[in-house]
Amino acid sequence: MIHQRTKDLIFNGIRIITKMLRPYYSIKFHSSDNLCLHLGCGKNILEDFINIDGNPLRKHILFYDIRNKFPFKDNSVQYVYTSNVMEHFFSDEVPIIFKNVFQCMKRGGILRIVVPDLEKSINAYVNHEPDFFTDYPRPYKSMGGRFSNFIFCDSQHRITYDFSLMQELLTDAGFALSNIKKMDYGVSDLPSEIFHNIKPFEEHHANMNLYVEVKR
Repeated sequence: MIHQRTKDLIFNGIRIITKMLRPYYSIKFHSSDNLCLHLGCGKNILEDFINIDGNPLRKHILFYDIRNKFPFKDNSVQYVYTSNVMEHFFSDEVPIIFKNVFQCMKRGGILRIVVPDLEKSINAYVNHEPDFFTDYPRPYKSMGGRFSNFIFCDSQHRITYDFSLMQELLTDAGFALSNIKKMDYGVSDLPSEIFHNIKPFEEHHANMNLYVEVKR
């Protein structure tokens, strides 16, 4: 595993490079409408989505750092999906990302966010449920170690979320509080043909995650 200090140096360089690419992307997507964005896609490529990732070696993606202003025009994005990504940003970066999403989304568009669930992990720790946690990234046997894996992930995680924090951040970004919903696993207000393709990505450690949807 690459140490997080090294990753931070790489990501800072990626942020600068992709910021320089923004004018090109803005021209490319100038006439695009009803876009679907998959933020931080990694290896999980969604059909009919613009799959965005900061890894230039991945194929079939838009190479971009989402901490930069999005290269999409206002009112042009219908659906946004991001899974196990937002916990990797610093607490001062997340509001910027959410505001950028809000700005480019269409009225009635849906943002679906999946992140590790702080509340579930605390309950598992307090109730001494070691099987809730995994051996990744380190094979700790102690509850403290397994809980630390979940929260910090060898310093890869910078912020933890429960539903109340997600509500706060999304409302600060401009979304209406009444439009923010905590979802059960496997349940979504996204069109069924879209969620059918997304659902397999959420099967891994499904019980550990928080599922939130908000309508623009």
